[in-house]
Amino acid sequence: MALPTSGALTLLDIANEMGGTTPHSLSEYYRGGGLTKDVGANSAVPTSGQISITDFYGADNYIGGLMADVNWSAVGISASGGSGSRSNNTSVTLPAGTRTVFFVGATLDNGGQTVNFSSFSISGYGTATRRANKSDGGEYTSNVGIFDLNLGSTLTSDTPATVTCNMSNSGGASGSASAWMFVSELSYISSSTITGNAGGVSSNMQLYNRGLVFGVGQSGSGGGSTGGAFNTYVNNPYPGVDGSWGSYSRGFGYFVPPVTTTTNVSVSASTDNYAQAVAATSYELG
Repeated sequence: MALPTSGALTLLDIANEMGGTTPHSLSEYYRGGGLTKDVGANSAVPTSGQISITDFYGADNYIGGLMADVNWSAVGISASGGSGSRSNNTSVTLPAGTRTVFFVGATLDNGGQTVNFSSFSISGYGTATRRANKSDGGEYTSNVGIFDLNLGSTLTSDTPATVTCNMSNSGGASGSASAWMFVSELSYISSSTITGNAGGVSSNMQLYNRGLVFGVGQSGSGGGSTGGAFNTYVNNPYPGVDGSWGSYSRGFGYFVPPVTTTTNVSVSASTDNYAQAVAATSYELG
């Protein structure tokens, strides 16, 4: 929880928020020095030189939404098979401190056949909410989705669990699918989403100081050849992390907004003559 923005504030309050060992000193808490994270909420805290307790009004030991020791992990799923619904189960270990789990997925199939992500669920914790869903058709068909699941309480120890991915299929679809699982120590407050086709979408989106933005894209690649790299980004100076998967142009990206503002967010897949679907969701966490 962030420190108060006014009123009484002590060195002990700062230590309780930021950590450290006794005896405490303000010189332990320069921004970017290890204990005080270099994020927007801590912008008033100097990186060197004169430092005072009042510099820490509103400061926060927020680690960027994603757990420090788990950035992302693949959730193996298959898109091949006949028409109708089916499920894929994957064993995972949710790390201690997890409060919210996010799933980001993409599929690609032969033209006239479709595979859509219906839901993700975790044994003992329920079904994730779908925030983004977008499909596109052509010689190939594609679908992307972004989901989140609030566990209801923070895990106090590493917890084995089973992730179930449910997909709906038509036309005897035979293709490929991938999903990524992210975990956060914070809980869901609100979100906003943009989706698009034909290479990408660019639109204003609300960003949150305590938040995350996920992007995902799927673009067909003729004959199964390797497609161009997927890219998701927000206009500089906000950095992101990108990843790709498989022999098709499929991938995800995420970034941690350092500010609360409305700004233009773009998410795109490689440009080709096949199916393209992209989505991005901005989360406020707390």
